[in-house]
Amino acid sequence: MRTEQKYLGFGLFLGLILTLLLLAGFLLSASISALIPTPSPTSTPTQSTNTPQPSATIRPPTKTFTPTPTLIRIKTNTPAPTKPSSTPTLTDTLLGLVESGHLLPIGPLSVKQQFQVYESSIIFVRKTTDESRQLGEDINGKGYGSPTDICGPLSIAILQEAGLINKGIDPYRFWLLNPDLPTDRQTLAKVFPKDSFENIRLKTKLNKIDWLETPLLPGDFIYIYAGSEGNFEHMLVVNRVDKFGRAYSVTNHLSSEGFIITEALLYNPSNPNVGLFPVWTTRPYAHSGATGFAGIEIWRIKSTH
Repeated sequence: MRTEQKYLGFGLFLGLILTLLLLAGFLLSASISALIPTPSPTSTPTQSTNTPQPSATIRPPTKTFTPTPTLIRIKTNTPAPTKPSSTPTLTDTLLGLVESGHLLPIGPLSVKQQFQVYESSIIFVRKTTDESRQLGEDINGKGYGSPTDICGPLSIAILQEAGLINKGIDPYRFWLLNPDLPTDRQTLAKVFPKDSFENIRLKTKLNKIDWLETPLLPGDFIYIYAGSEGNFEHMLVVNRVDKFGRAYSVTNHLSSEGFIITEALLYNPSNPNVGLFPVWTTRPYAHSGATGFAGIEIWRIKSTH
């Protein structure tokens, strides 16, 4: 009985030792596993680590950037705007006319006003007799547009268009106007009042006037007296003077096609044989019209600047 108990005790002791050894081994294995890193999964072609994926914070802008006016001004060196000047701004067209010598700034009118006279006159140009007659009737009324006699109303229409006289004036009042008649002289006084216009009378024949000493000026309203050697009287407006001192007018005159309305040279101070004035005062041309033998009368606006 004693021998069996001895072996049973020994067995229990041996079992306890083995259990402790197994438990110690298990704990040692768990500790070692915790110290070994777990490998990362292998990247696939669609998950390449070399190409970063865009995020909401780095999306490209959907609108084009517009610089502020200040940035534009600095970039283009454009000067800041200045206060408006009281001096009329010259247009590119006007500057071109002046620089080319087509229009010489001269006389009492401002350069801008001279351009307005020239520009206004050009719109009345008609290169055929029929067109000139139609224009005459547009200005003067049905049946009163003959291009032979339209000179007075045409001149008034040009001055009105240029803003130099009252637009309420009826151009018909200058149809066949005669300054020697009291009623027509009164009309002239109302249209060209003394406080705004000078009145100059030159009794020298057109072909004897020294145009260098006594030039016509842009905006001048001219009445030409026939005299005993002439057969018609005429009215016109000087629409420009060029760099050579030559004066021009958009007026009705006789051409090979009949009476038309175009811009015509009146005189050339350097050549007394060129222009309408020398033609009108040359006797051989009397059959087709002669005038100016009793001189001219000028109504000239007083200085505006």
